[in-house]
Amino acid sequence: MVSIGHNSFLFNALSFLKWERKYVATSKSHYYQSRLNRIDSWEKLYRITNDKNKPSVFTNQSILFYNIPFGTNQKKIVSHFGKPRHKLDNSAKIKGHEVYFYKFNFYGIIAKCEIHFINKSFFLASYFFNRTMDGVSKEVLDTIIQKYINVEEQIFEHSLQLEDIQKNKLIVENDVDYVVTYLSGDASLYECITNQILEIENQKAQSQQLRKDALRKAL
Repeated sequence: MVSIGHNSFLFNALSFLKWERKYVATSKSHYYQSRLNRIDSWEKLYRITNDKNKPSVFTNQSILFYNIPFGTNQKKIVSHFGKPRHKLDNSAKIKGHEVYFYKFNFYGIIAKCEIHFINKSFFLASYFFNRTMDGVSKEVLDTIIQKYINVEEQIFEHSLQLEDIQKNKLIVENDVDYVVTYLSGDASLYECITNQILEIENQKAQSQQLRKDALRKAL
C-alpha cells in the first residue's frame, strides 16, 4: 500500500522533471536563437543579399553547399546529414523561416553549421569556423579558391564573395568566427525579401506619421 506522503513525493518529483525538461529545452532554444541573430530578420536577410560594399568575383563553377542544390527540401537534407542538433522555427520574424543546426568535423577542423529554409525549401547555409585555430582561415580560403577560381588568394585578404551564372553566392567573412555562407540566387527569393523590406519601411513611415499627427493634436 502506497502512503499519501509517498504519492506526494512522486508527484513533486515528476513535476520537477517536467520543469527541468522544459527549462533545458527553453535554454537550448535561447542559445540557438542567440546564434541566429546574425540572420534573424528580414532586414538582416536583405543586408546579406544586397551588400554593395562587397564586389563579386564571377566563377564558372556552380556554387553548391556540400553539392546540394538550392531548393532541396528538409527531408532530403536530413537524409543527407542526419538529424540536426537543433531545429529552430523563426517564422515569427521571417515568415516560413526554419533553421537546422549541425556540427561538422573535417578531420580536425570543426565547423558549426546553419542550414536555412523558407517554406521548407533550402536557400542559405553558413559554416562557422573558429578563426583562432592555427591556419584554418587560410586553409578554408585556399580550398575555395582552388575549387572555384584560379587566382592568388592574397588579393582577397581572407574575405571573398563569389557569384556563379545562376546568381548563387559564396561569401567568406572574417568575423568573430570565420564564416562561409552559401546563398541562393533564386530571383523569386530576392523579390520576396525586397517586397518584405518595402512593406516594413511603409509600416514604419505610417507609424511615424501617426505619431506626428497624435503629437500635433496633443501638444
